[in-house]
Amino acid sequence: MGFYSITDVVAGATINASANGYVDTTLGQDTGRAGTNFQLRPVPRTTTTTLTDTLSAQVGTCSDGVSMRPCHILMLPIHNSGPLEATLTWDPIDEANLDLSLFQTGSPSFIARSASTAAEPESISATVPAGTTYELRVTYASGTAATRYTLRVTHLN
Repeated sequence: MGFYSITDVVAGATINASANGYVDTTLGQDTGRAGTNFQLRPVPRTTTTTLTDTLSAQVGTCSDGVSMRPCHILMLPIHNSGPLEATLTWDPIDEANLDLSLFQTGSPSFIARSASTAAEPESISATVPAGTTYELRVTYASGTAATRYTLRVTHLN
């Protein structure tokens, strides 16, 4: 992992780059010009992450795509295109209802949002392109009681 320089490459040459655990990359055409860059992407594999935390009214706020609310944000760099599945669960005894939204980092509009009116699990399913960072945002739909939740996310690395 790191940055590498290859000097004195003849214009029109083809460069092949490979590393264990990464997809091989071939760069051709203008390889002789200065500043040619390429990126090795990890070999696609399904990754599941489970996060448990507590949302409270004392945390920072963010937009859920509708309004500003107390929230937690999970950042996901996506290296390979493919499906993203996320499920948010919590104990409804906490007297709060939570929502889940998926954003591309830097975009004010959500890609997908799960906002049921009942205190039941929220689920998002989307196909996301590679090379971008995404955000899963956990927000209150109603109530502001400190609420312990579990967020399970499955996606290609």
